[in-house]
Amino acid sequence: MPAVAPAFAFYASDMMADKRYRVMSLAQRGLLLSLYAECWVNGSVSSIPSELSKIVGYKVDEIEQCLTKDFKSYFIENENEFTSPAMDKYRDSILADRAKRASNGKKGGEKTQQKIREKLNNLDSSSASSAAKAPRIEKNGIELKRQEQSVDSDVTDPFVDEMNAYERTKG
Repeated sequence: MPAVAPAFAFYASDMMADKRYRVMSLAQRGLLLSLYAECWVNGSVSSIPSELSKIVGYKVDEIEQCLTKDFKSYFIENENEFTSPAMDKYRDSILADRAKRASNGKKGGEKTQQKIREKLNNLDSSSASSAAKAPRIEKNGIELKRQEQSVDSDVTDPFVDEMNAYERTKG
């Protein structure tokens, strides 16, 4: 059984509106919900009263009293197993929704990757022409050309002049 959601939706108003449920005894209602949970987790549950009694922890005669025609109408009995059409339908809808989301996510991812590849291709084609240009360094929002960045240029700064004069005298 594939991993599905850990819980299933239970619409109390739908259940309370169902005449079959309203005429059930309290024990039948409890057993119905227990079997729904078993079917959700395991896909099916034994329909043999002696096995059901062990699964849900009640006496065999209590289980047998609960297994009326109305009670059994919530399940399909096949090869000594109950399956719940309601749980199966809900599980199928969850799996279909999950598959749809995965497919759409894959499509979205492919589009995103295609856009990234296109941008990289555009950068590669434009970088060939820009590679011939001199690299620039930006400082405080002002771009300097390579020749303007030279360390050999004369700096007219009083501090630098003072340091140069000091080094010449110590030199």
